[in-house]
Parts: sequence; structure tokens; C-alpha cells
Amino acid sequence: EEMASRQPDALAVSDERRSLTYAGLDREANRFARLLRARGLRHEGRVGIAIDRSVEMIVAILGTLKAGGAFVPLDPDYPRERLEFMIGDAALDVIVTTADVAPRLPAATTMVLDELRDELARMSSRPLGLATHPEQAAYMIYTSGSTGVPKGAVNTHAGGANRVLWNQAQTPLTGADRLLQKTPLNFDVSVNEIFWPLSAGAQLVLALKVE
Repeated sequence: EEMASRQPDALAVSDERRSLTYAGLDREANRFARLLRARGLRHEGRVGIAIDRSVEMIVAILGTLKAGGAFVPLDPDYPRERLEFMIGDAALDVIVTTADVAPRLPAATTMVLDELRDELARMSSRPLGLATHPEQAAYMIYTSGSTGVPKGAVNTHAGGANRVLWNQAQTPLTGADRLLQKTPLNFDVSVNEIFWPLSAGAQLVLALKVE
């Protein structure tokens, strides 16, 4: 939101299909956040994100945080049994996906973005202004499970912000920089890749998914 105010017309995020400025990203994330709240998302409610790497993925993540929720990555390429376990174990309030990914999921989804364009367009693009506590859950990522049953590890806003601020102090980014987001969302390195450039006013470039 701060960068959208400072440099609204600067490119914030792009994939092989589309780009959004900081102002555009903020507007779309605000609309998505309002839709989540309208659908009854509770404080720190868990939102499953089953979206291939794209601008839509970033909008869904940012919108979830703006709505006071915590996002839970669900890699569509994971084995069906793994996804079934994660969906059941995470006690998700909602799963967000796209029409091309939905058939790969083992559970019915409640929000398919392609079907919600008109509803999203009717939502206000203004920020909700919800207060966020540093120890509030921001996301939950499942461990590999290589030593047993996978476990959902929760990280807070304070933890994520601390890593982003450390990165910026070590290797400062500016508005002239572009950072490639290449790490799958189910690995926590991806959180830093996403929020570090966006908090510094740089451009986030999403790597093309290779089939």
C-alpha cells in the first residue's frame, strides 16, 4: 500500500501474460480481500492457494493478508494423496484456484477466480484498513515429510517482515531492479522472493512454468 502511494505507475509484478503496476496490484488485492471477507473469512482464517505461478497468485496471496487471513500454498503438481492430506489437515476456510487447476484438486473448491471476475469488479478497490498484529499468522507451509508425516509450520507477519528487512539491509533493492520469482510457493524461500522486491519498490518477475 505504501509503494502504491509512492509510485503508483511503476511496474510491480509481471508474468508471461500480464503486468500490474503498484496501484493496479493494490486495487486487485483489495477487491480480493473484500470478497474473502464477504464470504466470511475469519481472523487468521486459512486460505488455500492452488494457483500456478502467475500475477493471479500474487493477488490472491496479498489479498489474503489484507483480509486478515493466512495463506496455505497447495502446489497443484503435488500427488493427489499429498494434497488430500494437506487440505484435510490444514482446516482451510476456503480454497482459491483457477479453472485450469481446479480439475487437478482432490476437493471441491469454493472460489474459482475465472468465475468471479464480475463479482470482484463490483468490490471496492479501497483498502480494508484492518489492523495486523506482528504475531498474527501470515502463512502456513507444510514440511517435506521426509522424516514422517508432513507438518504445517506457521509463520507470523513479524517473522516474514524480519527476513525481508534483513535482505533489504544486506542487498538493497531500488525501483530500478527486477527480481525473478522462481521458487515454488510450497517452499518458504518464495515468501522472501515475493515480498522483498514489493516492499522495496522493485519489479517482481514471475518465472515461466516449464511443462
